[in-house]
Amino acid sequence: MSNGDNYLWMESGIYLSTVAIIILFVRIRVVYDSIQKSRNNCCDARSEKNAKGEITAVRKRPVSMLVVLGSGGHTSEMLSIIDKINHSKYDPIVYLVARTDSTSERRLNKSHTKKSSLVYYIPRSREVGQSYFTSIFTTLWSFIYVFIVTFRIKPSVLVCNGPGTCIPVVLNVLILRVLGLCDGKVIFVESIARVQSLSMSGHILYYIVDRFIVYWKELKEKYPRVELMTGNG
Repeated sequence: MSNGDNYLWMESGIYLSTVAIIILFVRIRVVYDSIQKSRNNCCDARSEKNAKGEITAVRKRPVSMLVVLGSGGHTSEMLSIIDKINHSKYDPIVYLVARTDSTSERRLNKSHTKKSSLVYYIPRSREVGQSYFTSIFTTLWSFIYVFIVTFRIKPSVLVCNGPGTCIPVVLNVLILRVLGLCDGKVIFVESIARVQSLSMSGHILYYIVDRFIVYWKELKEKYPRVELMTGNG
């Protein structure tokens, strides 16, 4: 068997394994959601009676947010999104950046959104030009490392917008969520550059995430689960 055939088999094996994992998580997600719907514990606020016997709303304390920064335009888009949110509702805001992504690191350092935030640097699953064989081991190491980081953070909300780096993060957060270790609501924001079709990451995560947000109505017409980005971010 030639080297080309070996690489083809390895690439096919990685692809089939990824598909199998995604299908498994979709099934787990369906079961988890059915359990959650049977429990009435997902309210944004709770009510209590005051000294006069009046029912008043009690605001919940800020929740933790985990944000994945990708390379290039993904980082600029994500920092713009985070800049528009109500920061009083989210504390802390934790950023995940690939160790070799110096561009995202520089942009984050220049952004005022970094104030009062934490930053973790994670290994990439696969670098540009890396062989498929060695990427098996780096992907496994990345998955384990990300699990340790997400377990430490236990985010209430995860926000990502397309880079391949976000996929192991999403899967690990969903694992913690199924295990009951965090709320782990996942919000995926498709890149503004995607007008007619979803990105590869978008296709993979479409049925897994809680909210799937796009910028263009063309995508809304094609994919029923998506939501259009509003002006208030």
